[in-house]
Amino acid sequence: MMFRFLLVATALGACALPPATGEPLDTAHFSQTGGGTSAAASGDLELEAEVDIDPSESLSTAVGVVFGLPDRLEVGIAWSPYDVLEQPGPDSRGSGDVSVAIKKQVLEPSSSQPGWSIELGTQLDTSEAGHLERSGEADLYAATALAQSFGAHTWTGYYELVFPDDPDDDSTLVEHVAALQWATELGAGQVVHLEGIGTVAPAADFSATYLGAGLAWAVNEDWTLEVGTLVGLAGESEDFRLLLGFTTVAARLGRIGSFGL
Repeated sequence: MMFRFLLVATALGACALPPATGEPLDTAHFSQTGGGTSAAASGDLELEAEVDIDPSESLSTAVGVVFGLPDRLEVGIAWSPYDVLEQPGPDSRGSGDVSVAIKKQVLEPSSSQPGWSIELGTQLDTSEAGHLERSGEADLYAATALAQSFGAHTWTGYYELVFPDDPDDDSTLVEHVAALQWATELGAGQVVHLEGIGTVAPAADFSATYLGAGLAWAVNEDWTLEVGTLVGLAGESEDFRLLLGFTTVAARLGRIGSFGL
């Protein structure tokens, strides 16, 4: 049902849009669409941090490093240094998983074409929270995004295919994640976004839908403060989550020579 909503919203929005400008806005890095279709500038080292709070169940933290490579490529690594699970007792606390990803901006956005990116990544089983049994395998995912600005508004479509590791099942599980995001600038470097997110895992009989909203405030050229929320709408989604974070350019090492990609 959520995917039908995203398709209908896209069609209705396209009927009354002004001409494309090709200048997508940057939204909070923890939104489902992440940084949209853009990649970190070549030679830039970015630091990201966030806290994800479910008031009734859990807390998760994340810190990440993103490095810009030539040819509109970026590589990132993130780690959750402290997680709190719903279960009681000392085993409910510990560090979380490590994830590694590489992203390529295939098309730069312009007035004649949207921005387009592809991303490949993996989440490694390194979590200590809960002392769960590990299979030694990792989750893999592939994602793609399209983004375009129309006047003061940016629309971003996102799709992700996840191959989660399930130590209790020898078969291959697949999850589908889709999102549609709208963003606009309030002024003074403040960008707000609203997004619908749907997740479906047919083999596991799992589905969840969310409505997300957030604000990214570029305090200066190097620092952006971020706040957001996710509200569960249907399925097995959490009722409410609060997200706080920041992004900063820690170093500018200068442009690196092209890889020829």
